Amino acid sequence: MQTWLADDLLLKADRMLMVKGVEGRVPFLDHRLVLMGLSLPAQLKIQQRLGKQVPRAWLQQHQKAFNASGKKKGFSVPVTDWIQGLSRQKLASALLSSAIIQDVCQVQELTLRLQSSAPIDKSLAEALAVLLQLAVWSKLFLEGDGLAPPYSIDPLDWLLAT
Repeated sequence: MQTWLADDLLLKADRMLMVKGVEGRVPFLDHRLVLMGLSLPAQLKIQQRLGKQVPRAWLQQHQKAFNASGKKKGFSVPVTDWIQGLSRQKLASALLSSAIIQDVCQVQELTLRLQSSAPIDKSLAEALAVLLQLAVWSKLFLEGDGLAPPYSIDPLDWLLAT
């Protein structure tokens, strides 16, 4: 509550909401609910390394379709799916047209990976996503005036536009 929540999770939520001017609430942080949760005895909070017993009991009673005893899952961006859904030829053209990518990568190796018929696995997809972000950043701030492209344009089309 004193570090990770305040300095990381709430900060990220606040920034994501502010960027679009959206007002947000974090209902489980209502001070009365937090005080009630802190006052609960340990056996109502954790049973055999499975936490959040009160919310799980409520979920089990009111939302039978959900697995109330399931493990906690974080939210992750589906980078692998996104990269795998892109045209390899277009991705290769966009990356290889970037001066910064040519400076920091072994162009022949990158070309071979993108021309390969082997499926793009998670580690390659994540690396390609990083390179794509670097190419976009470079075009925005090193080559351009820092003004973001329109939301409606495909990032690969934008990188390929002169």
